[in-house]
Amino acid sequence: MILLNVFGIMTRLFVEGGSVGMSIVTIIFVGMLFAAWKAPNWVEELGQAALVFGIMWFLVGVNQAFNDIFFAGDIAPSVLCSGLKVASISIMYGVMIYIISLIIRSVQKLRV
Repeated sequence: MILLNVFGIMTRLFVEGGSVGMSIVTIIFVGMLFAAWKAPNWVEELGQAALVFGIMWFLVGVNQAFNDIFFAGDIAPSVLCSGLKVASISIMYGVMIYIISLIIRSVQKLRV
């Protein structure tokens, strides 16, 4: 039951973070997991790519929000905070993947 709740929360965050950008970061994550098995030297680089793409997706979201604010005029601070919270989801996702890549790379170095 708890696992279903966690899956529901993760799905909601995935959709809120922007399905296109989050899908690309997820594809990089899957590639990183595959690289851990086939091409261990690429793990850290793919983790960095996920981090950079998460930051880029955040900047795209913030730019879009600023454009909307410019055209709307005056908005409530709570709306701005909500938008920044949603935009930061992609950064958190990219950082998580980068941390996982560092852990995988550390474990691989211990084996060698």
